[in-house]
Amino acid sequence: MGVRTRLLPLLYIASIIGLANAYTFGDLVPTQRRGQYHKLRTHWHDALGRHCPRFGVDRLVVLPIPKPTGYQDDDTYKLSLSFGREKYLTPWVTLLSPKAKSLPIIEVELSWSGTDLKGVRARVDELPEEFEETHAQLKEEYSKPDHWPKHVMVRYTWREKSDVDVNTGLLVLFTTGIVLSFVAAIQIMTSNEDKFRKFVREAVSQYSSVGLDVRPSGEAKVE
Repeated sequence: MGVRTRLLPLLYIASIIGLANAYTFGDLVPTQRRGQYHKLRTHWHDALGRHCPRFGVDRLVVLPIPKPTGYQDDDTYKLSLSFGREKYLTPWVTLLSPKAKSLPIIEVELSWSGTDLKGVRARVDELPEEFEETHAQLKEEYSKPDHWPKHVMVRYTWREKSDVDVNTGLLVLFTTGIVLSFVAAIQIMTSNEDKFRKFVREAVSQYSSVGLDVRPSGEAKVE
């Protein structure tokens, strides 16, 4: 089996992996959440599709937060989100605390390039005035300590990342060139191995059957 034939399965697997991680416009981006409170952290929980961002699409969702086991009214509850199967994680953002009385909104900015998710940032802001009336019920439920689940608004916005890392690109090209040169050299040596062996045998046979008398003048006399 030739070198090229052996490399084909690896290239095929790499292409499949690349396609599996690629997104098209409007695709759901897998999202998970976990909480932190009372010096405890919950496990990751998958978010439903209607609560996930869609690739390249700005959207506003209302994310339910069930009451954690052992949570007390004076605890501070923080939330972290992950996107792309835990590829990108947000820092911990505070949703509930004894001092917080107003319904917050989580602003999540996702960056993308081509068909890939490139990064994520998140922060908590006060609920904008335009949402005060339309989500008055959520605001009222948020202010009641005994009302669960709580609901928090999450606004997903997308930003295209068009900057190019020149150094990384050159490194990839340089590495690819070395690999291709190495593969080509192996192929050449493999295909010309028989010719090379024949050439060596003929050369050794020729010089072993001929005697050389080297004179001081630098001329050789053949006997």
